[in-house]
Amino acid sequence: MNHTAKTLCIVHSAFCISALVANAADIYVSHLVEGGVPYYAGAPAGAVVFDDLQSAVNSAAAGDTIWVEDGFVCDSGATTNNSYGVSRIHIGKAIAIRARGADLSNPPVIRGRRHSDSAATGTDSIRCVAMPVAGAVLEGLVLEGGTAQTPPSSVSNNNAKKNWTCGGGLLGVGFVTNCVISGCRNPAGSNGGGGASNVAGLNVALSLFGCVVTNNVATYGGGLYNAYGTTDSRLVAINCVIAHNLISHYGGGAYYASLSGCDVADNTATNGTATYGTGRGGGLFGGSATGCRFFGNVAFSTGTVSGVGGGASDAVLTDCLLSNNWANAGGGGFYNGSATRCRIIGNRTTSSGGGATGWSGGSPVFPECVDCFFEGNYAKGDGGGMSHAHATRCVFTNNWCEGGGGGANWGIITDCIVVCNIASNTTSTFTAANGGGFSSYSGSSSKTGSVATNCLIAGNIATGGATTGAGRGSGGGATAATLVGCIITNNIAQYRGGGCSGCSTFNCLVTDNTSLTDRGGGLWKGDHYNAVIARNTSKGGAAGVDGYSAAPTLVNCTVTGNSRAGVDARLLVNTVIYDNNGTDKTSYATNSCVTSLADITSKGPGNTTADPKLGSDGTMPYVPLPGSPCRNKGVAFDWMTDGTDIRSSALNGRKRIVGPAPDIGACEADYLWQTIFCVQ
Repeated sequence: MNHTAKTLCIVHSAFCISALVANAADIYVSHLVEGGVPYYAGAPAGAVVFDDLQSAVNSAAAGDTIWVEDGFVCDSGATTNNSYGVSRIHIGKAIAIRARGADLSNPPVIRGRRHSDSAATGTDSIRCVAMPVAGAVLEGLVLEGGTAQTPPSSVSNNNAKKNWTCGGGLLGVGFVTNCVISGCRNPAGSNGGGGASNVAGLNVALSLFGCVVTNNVATYGGGLYNAYGTTDSRLVAINCVIAHNLISHYGGGAYYASLSGCDVADNTATNGTATYGTGRGGGLFGGSATGCRFFGNVAFSTGTVSGVGGGASDAVLTDCLLSNNWANAGGGGFYNGSATRCRIIGNRTTSSGGGATGWSGGSPVFPECVDCFFEGNYAKGDGGGMSHAHATRCVFTNNWCEGGGGGANWGIITDCIVVCNIASNTTSTFTAANGGGFSSYSGSSSKTGSVATNCLIAGNIATGGATTGAGRGSGGGATAATLVGCIITNNIAQYRGGGCSGCSTFNCLVTDNTSLTDRGGGLWKGDHYNAVIARNTSKGGAAGVDGYSAAPTLVNCTVTGNSRAGVDARLLVNTVIYDNNGTDKTSYATNSCVTSLADITSKGPGNTTADPKLGSDGTMPYVPLPGSPCRNKGVAFDWMTDGTDIRSSALNGRKRIVGPAPDIGACEADYLWQTIFCVQ
């Protein structure tokens, strides 16, 4: 059920209840006295006014409303129920308890009690309110200082055992509006809901509207806890503030709740010791959040366990802001789950995935991010913006990591914009500051499986503190990934591969990248198909594509206008290399045009040094023009006619074979144009 439907159901239920109780009675509770009896200003003549809230509840019938005087304090008495535990106020019927004033300026208070020992739990602790009945309502009250109890041995039912320990402030179902739940807790090591919990075994929702849930403590769900299970529609919070709550396991702010329009701030999930628990989901664990703001939440654990998902963990996030959250073991913004149309800004981690991650030390789970915006996130390890996750139509900008992938690391990104990210470290012994925009790294090891499709990778930087070797930073745009249909431009690497290092590219445009201290201004190593590599700069070696004549393979590529030699490659097939500034090198070439290599004909069959005569035909500026020696002179491969293979399309969008044979170079000329020219 979507959030709109949930809200409509809640509103409809409230309307029906209102219709049924239209003629119900009003009952009054007040601490004020006039003439020796309780007095409630404005109560009709003859109305019963109580000075004890539980007595008023006991006298009420279903549908009645109890009005509580502003400033009233209930801090004595308790009701023990074998199924629900010990509570200051126990509501067992569908009634409403409402404060006289709705603005919380001088609200009624229901105050629970902590146990006298240092653990603040035990046989004399008292919850604030138990409300295990559908249709009950609380409005405008403060619930504070309550603690749920550990059940006695006489309680044998599993749901009853759970309900005893849940909801230090409130255990209930029904509706809670404009209330404050503060300073409550549940027994250490038990279930959850320091602030509030729904009821185990009761398939009815607890719904909070416009409430403040703050400074509560629990094992799970410091603020809100779903005792019914993992069905988030049974615990709903709308336009609430959930702040400064603390747990020792999952869900500092809330556990398996459905949140809408909430501010979830400064909550903490931490195990506190090296042997107990996992701090997971500082703001929210499980459930869903729509239109919420998560900021300043923390997930932290010590020892061998992990603190992941500073803002949220294992949750479905839609139209949310996650800002300035922190996790020590990954996913400063969120861990696992999914995010749609979210803004993930300024989050941090001392591990991987400053904004988001799907990895916490074992097998990655790769959460999905769609139409999200990642900005200004930081990772001490890999993936400043995102790590071990997939992204579609996302923007990664101004993120930073000290490992691999300033923008994104190890995942599949599609139709994304990856601009102005940094992979950088200042430690001379650290060798993995690679892939300023995108990488396929984990720790200092290259991984496989990272793919970028139809992405813009621009203005990213890879740099490091080392003065020699790989620690200087390689792959300004990307490292150790597969790139398909991407534009890789204006990236900088301090060491090698200004555009890409160790990547395979398919149908990519690689231009205006720079290697500051070494070679491969455009590309360092890798296999490349249907690529244009132009106007790249390096300090040494080949500025276009380099690999010490050992690694790079170029098939149907065009390399031109680079500051030094175009290539130092192992193999050239159907490739054009011209108008670069230096002598190109290759171990073997076939059906290629290399203008700077006088002995290219000795490198293999079908080669030429003639002017390739490339220009624009309205598709791209690198198309063989009429009279070009590159037309229909390439070697044909089976994949060139396989429509499911990206390589079957030339870089300018035409089929790889238009005429009797493929053209040499990245672009294919129009065969009809060629035929007309020949006839003329």
